[in-house]
Amino acid sequence: MNVEFQTCIDRDIIYMKWTGVVDFDTVMGGLAAVRNDENYRPGRPRLVDASRITEIDMDYGLLRAMVREKTGTGDHSIDESVSAVYAPGDVVFGVTRMVQTMMEIAGGARIDVFRVERDALASLGLGHESFADLLATENFLAARPGRPSRAMRTG
Repeated sequence: MNVEFQTCIDRDIIYMKWTGVVDFDTVMGGLAAVRNDENYRPGRPRLVDASRITEIDMDYGLLRAMVREKTGTGDHSIDESVSAVYAPGDVVFGVTRMVQTMMEIAGGARIDVFRVERDALASLGLGHESFADLLATENFLAARPGRPSRAMRTG
């Protein structure tokens, strides 16, 4: 998979790092992996490192379908999280801005996109100098597939 993520319960954020070629299935798979993680909490803010994406293999129609799924107007549940995306490259920044606009129109989740890593951190109230600093100084939990089942109580 072209996405890795970790959760920091203390700071209440998810750190996601996307790499390589990103297409519709990669995005949907990555978002499903986050939702199915044992530490998932709906609405938890996301800090997204998109600096290592080399190509986005989606046309406008697939971007719209992705937004429908992300905002709950598709088959998945609504996720009203805030994502701060670090996208220093022109293509990824531009595509992310287009998705940002689509999501603003659709409502629900919000994406903010930044060319400077420090600005993305600050937008979520994090005073760290870099993602490396954040990851080194905070307690992040590795992805743990399979949300714990909730036992039903009777009586």
